[in-house]
Amino acid sequence: MEYKYFKPSIQVNDLIKSNDEMALISILVGIINRDPTFETTRYDEAEQYISSKIGKSLKSEYKALPGEYSISEEKWDKEYYRMLLVWLSDNYCDERLEQVRQVGKIVYERESTWGKQETANFVVPTTRKMKERRTNVVGLILMVLVAIIVIVRIYFKI
Repeated sequence: MEYKYFKPSIQVNDLIKSNDEMALISILVGIINRDPTFETTRYDEAEQYISSKIGKSLKSEYKALPGEYSISEEKWDKEYYRMLLVWLSDNYCDERLEQVRQVGKIVYERESTWGKQETANFVVPTTRKMKERRTNVVGLILMVLVAIIVIVRIYFKI
């Protein structure tokens, strides 16, 4: 399967071969840390790739961790987000992943992130191609109009 954002590295494949689940979880959490608003599908692609290669999900059941705390949305900040990533690393589960997604989208909403920059770069080539096509179409239309004018002048001897 071809992925748009995730390209499996030799390191990832070696960790899969050695079945180093903690290191693979660290890789996934690192991807989230670089793209806290989940602008790209890199995390989902990486998780799908790893799970398919090891034959199971790396996620476990939720468990409360020592020192873990929760704060209200109006107090969410980068420090709390970092703590959520630490807790996700220690207990990689759906509930923590969903909390990280929610907090990351709010905390990093107005900030430039690696994921936002990467998605912007994917849009630029498409826009250029569209402009080139538009220019080519306009040029073709002009050539046809000129040809029609020449034919009309020759036919009517204008």
